[in-house]
Amino acid sequence: MIRGLSRKNLIRNMRKANRGTTLVELIVTFTLLMILMGSLISVIMPTVNIYKDTKSRNRAQFVADSVVQAIRSECAGAAISSRTSVRLGSYDAASDTITISNPDERGAALILERSGGYSEMLSTEYVITPTDWNAVYANESETKTPVINEMASKAIYRLSGEAEALSSMPECGEGYLHYAYYKSEDNIPSGSESGIEAEAKYDFTNAFSEAVYDGYTVSVIFHDIEYTAAGSTSGGKMSDLEENQRPCFVKADIYIYLGGEQKYQRLNVVFPFNMDNVSG
Repeated sequence: MIRGLSRKNLIRNMRKANRGTTLVELIVTFTLLMILMGSLISVIMPTVNIYKDTKSRNRAQFVADSVVQAIRSECAGAAISSRTSVRLGSYDAASDTITISNPDERGAALILERSGGYSEMLSTEYVITPTDWNAVYANESETKTPVINEMASKAIYRLSGEAEALSSMPECGEGYLHYAYYKSEDNIPSGSESGIEAEAKYDFTNAFSEAVYDGYTVSVIFHDIEYTAAGSTSGGKMSDLEENQRPCFVKADIYIYLGGEQKYQRLNVVFPFNMDNVSG
């Protein structure tokens, strides 16, 4: 009898063990899991977001550092011969003209006098186009046919081997730091404030490759050129004191963007000019 009862209990227990999980038990289990996962996510996500934001800002700061060093190097190499050796301007893509700003105004273009009768424009708003490519190629003293992936005689050729490709290349677009070189004797008459005619384009290049930007874009606004001595104007003309002034440094505000959102800014960065290069 005891054995029979034990056998019956054993069979009953086995049947209970094999009956599976009920729907109510599954719902309760999943509900508890969701509550647990929600709690974990609420703790982890802020940490992940902080990490992503910190990483993004560090990259933006690196891009800003690279731009600052590139501009500083170009400013140090400027040939300072007069007050107008350094000027600010703005670029109009429609007319392909650089308009010179007054010294106390802000400008997205920095125009520097270079040695050998040339000038250089630094800007993040310039877009290098096939027209620029053709102009440089037409002014090339030694006719050469650019070849893809092979270095030619000027930097613009290293951006692309085909003029048609330039209009769609990201490194040629707005938001990257570009250098544009002109023949000063044709484009920047002494004391001219009317603008630079883009007739004799000599060369174009960018400060570094697209990989440095890593998806970020840059806006640089130049302002506040400082001169060696104070001067005054008389009758709308430069006084003798003002004519003897030489640019010492220029300031700039640098903004870094990712997907249109500003990630970093550095204001009033000072870019000095090498006074050992002063002449005249």
